Amino acid sequence: MQGSVDIVKTIIVKNFKFLVVVRGKDGLLDLPGGKLEKGEGVEQGLAREVSEETGLVVGRPEPVNQWSLPTAKGTLDGMTFCCEYKQGRVVLSQEHTDYFWQDLKNINHFTPRIWVLGFQENYAY
Repeated sequence: MQGSVDIVKTIIVKNFKFLVVVRGKDGLLDLPGGKLEKGEGVEQGLAREVSEETGLVVGRPEPVNQWSLPTAKGTLDGMTFCCEYKQGRVVLSQEHTDYFWQDLKNINHFTPRIWVLGFQENYAY
C-alpha cells in the first residue's frame, strides 16, 4: 500500500472512540498526524507526530488507506493508520486548542472523508 507519502494521519482508538483534535489556526477538526521528516519512515513519523501532538503512546499501527488531497499549495500524498491507545494522558501541542473522543460509529461523518475511507469496512469495533 505504501508509495510516496508526505503526511500521516492516525485514528487512535480507545474504548470504542477515536481521538479528534481541534486545530488552533482555523478551528477545524483534525486527526493527529503531520508531515514526515526527511528520511523518516512512515511508522516512525507516525509515532513521533502522535507523541508531539497528543503526548500519547500508541501501538499496532495498521494502514487504513492511502490518499491524495489537492490543496492551494499542491497535492498532499498521505496515509491514514488505525492505532490502539496504549498509554498516556492527552497533552496537546501548540498546534491544537482542544480535543474530544468521538464514538467510532460516527467516523464516516469525519471530514475530509478521504482520511477515514475504508475504516468501517476493515475494522471491527
